Amino acid sequence: MLVLRSCFVVTVAALLTCATGCKKSKPESAEQTAPVTEKNPAVAENKAPAPLRGAAEVMAALQRKDYPGAVAALTQVKAGITPDQRLQYNELMGKVKETLGEARAKDDSAQRAYQALRMIEAGR
Repeated sequence: MLVLRSCFVVTVAALLTCATGCKKSKPESAEQTAPVTEKNPAVAENKAPAPLRGAAEVMAALQRKDYPGAVAALTQVKAGITPDQRLQYNELMGKVKETLGEARAKDDSAQRAYQALRMIEAGR
């Protein structure tokens, strides 16, 4: 019985020690916690995400009617996006789909690129 009580006391003491050691310390000043846009512009609330890398290549390939190249460039763009840029990527994807959708009735390479894009989106 004494062993059981001492195990209980040791367990409670260990948990309390761990809980107090794991608490986050409070910041020393409000300057550390408040996002200051002058000092750190990346924390600005209404900051627009950075432009998509490679979006110009996608649009240039579409204008040249290089549809497989546009899909390949779009794949590269997708690989480098951040969560903030997801909306921009979706807009670019919509433009590519629209262009491929219009061109696939006339151009076999556009049809193949459209099918490849669908496979990429499906993750296959």
